[in-house]
Amino acid sequence: MKFPFLTLTRGCETFYRFQQRGILLAHQRLWSSALKHSSQLCKDKSFYITTPIFYVNASPHLGHLYSAVIADCLHRWKLMQGFDSRFATGTDEHGLKIQQAAEAVGKDPLTFCTEVSERFRNLFSSCNISFTDYIRTTEQRHRRAVEHFWSVLWNKGLIYKGSYEGWYSTQDESFLMPSQVGEALDPSGKEVKVSLESGHKVLGKL
Repeated sequence: MKFPFLTLTRGCETFYRFQQRGILLAHQRLWSSALKHSSQLCKDKSFYITTPIFYVNASPHLGHLYSAVIADCLHRWKLMQGFDSRFATGTDEHGLKIQQAAEAVGKDPLTFCTEVSERFRNLFSSCNISFTDYIRTTEQRHRRAVEHFWSVLWNKGLIYKGSYEGWYSTQDESFLMPSQVGEALDPSGKEVKVSLESGHKVLGKL
C-alpha cells in the first residue's frame, strides 16, 4: 500500500534556530499548515508520518520527545478522521560520533547503540506515544533493505568511485563550502575554523 509521506523536523532544534533569528513560531499556524498539507495528500484515506530517526550518540532529551508528541497527535487525528494511518519512529545508529561516544564509555558501538535506543523506546512508551513501528538502522530488516537498494544502484552503474575535498564538521556530519566556514577562538584562545551555521569546529580539508 502506498502512503503519503510527511516528516516532522526535530522540534526543539528548529525552534531554537528560528528563535535565534528572532522569529517566533505560533503553534496554531504550524498545526493548520501541517493539517492542510496532510489533507491534500490523503485522498485515498491512507497516511504515513514519521519522526526523524533519532541519533543515538547520547540519551534522548526534550526535543526528541517534542517531535514524537507532535507526530503522535497528528497520527491520532488522522485515525479519528478514518484514515489508515501508520506512524514510524526509531533510531539512527551509525557514524563517527557514535563510535567516539561508545569509546568514551568503554563499550563496543552496537552495545552502546542498543542501550541508548532502548532509552528512546522506553521514553516514548512511558509517554504513551502510539507509534506503529519502531525501527533501528542496525536491524536485519533495515540492513536487507539497504543492501537491496545499494545493489539496484550498483547494477545500474549509478555508484562509482570518486574523490571530494572540503571542510568537514564531525558534530554536524557534513562537508562545508568555504563560504560556510569562519574563524573563532577555542577555550584556550587558539584560532580555529568553525561552521558559521552551527559554530562547531571543523576539520581541515578532507
